[in-house]
Amino acid sequence: SDESSCYLIVILYGTGSDPAYERILRSKLLRHPNVILLEPLPAEGFLALLSKVSLYLRPSTVDSYGLAIQDALDMGTPCLASDICTRDPRCAIFPARDKEAFIRQAASLIKRCKVFSKEDTREHHSQVYLEMILKHYQ
Repeated sequence: SDESSCYLIVILYGTGSDPAYERILRSKLLRHPNVILLEPLPAEGFLALLSKVSLYLRPSTVDSYGLAIQDALDMGTPCLASDICTRDPRCAIFPARDKEAFIRQAASLIKRCKVFSKEDTREHHSQVYLEMILKHYQ
């Protein structure tokens, strides 16, 4: 698939300790038309989104296990994660901090993934929030 049909959804978790870094990261991410930047989601919203994405990338340099990887794999979502800790054998692994290996493996996995449009992803995200709000008030 071509680049125009591939979107990256980024949810920033755990960057609050360095506001300057978060501002720089947000600024760089928002310059790219194929990046959707979301605020941290409640667990049920994150899991709903995780079940709909084509691929879950976790290039962390610090991790205890990555429960979200387990959740994604259990939902049938392929994953690529760093080898910073023990991972589920179904997860594709790359050496932590090895940018070239990450890019190479991510590109290979992306070629095999189902494709969603940016509008599909936004529509799903809106539906998740709507369902959460309705559930809250029932």
